[in-house]
Amino acid sequence: MTKVRVYHLFPNASPVNVAAGGKIVITGLTYKNASAYLTFPPAVYSINITAT
Repeated sequence: MTKVRVYHLFPNASPVNVAAGGKIVITGLTYKNASAYLTFPPAVYSINITAT
């Protein structure tokens, strides 16, 4: 298994949602905050970050 943590470090961006493999895994992450650790099975994932 792989653990991933996402940090929002762009001061001029609104909160973001993060999707992995087409599924939203983090919602509303705000500036200067980090997500909890997410656990994924080994694979190749497409990660998408979008403003809320």
